[in-house]
Amino acid sequence: MALIFSELTPEEQVTAIFVGYYDRAPAVPGLNAYVADFAAGQTPADVARSFVMQDETLDLYPSLAEDEITEDDAIALVTNIFNNLFNRDPSNIGPDNFWVNKLLTEEGVEVGQIILDIMSGAQDDDLAILQNKIDVGVAYVEAAIAAGEDGTGDLKD
Repeated sequence: MALIFSELTPEEQVTAIFVGYYDRAPAVPGLNAYVADFAAGQTPADVARSFVMQDETLDLYPSLAEDEITEDDAIALVTNIFNNLFNRDPSNIGPDNFWVNKLLTEEGVEVGQIILDIMSGAQDDDLAILQNKIDVGVAYVEAAIAAGEDGTGDLKD
């Protein structure tokens, strides 16, 4: 059975997107802002797309600010997404990898949608690891709220 993103709560969806991009839980302000975006009618793809131009994302993948992503950044991005989500490298990583090739050759493809698509294909061990990361991320935010903290600590948001 694969991850059914639409069955996650908005808090879980936001946390999953943070895990995909940054391998971390959101801080309270970020979680609240993106949950509010969902409540205002934005889709998961809209929310995931909004991460691309964040400083934290551009620090990791500078060519996302350009008209075309470089091959090195596409490979690094896909490798990092898999490691962030599943604690493993993707199979067949290189320009011939399905996701890397999609980033390099398909006009208009969006990184946020790639992350959502990779998550949606999670099965077996990958699904268990991803679900655990989502659960831990949500618990982190809930603990920060309960402690009257914003959960930022050393995190960027």
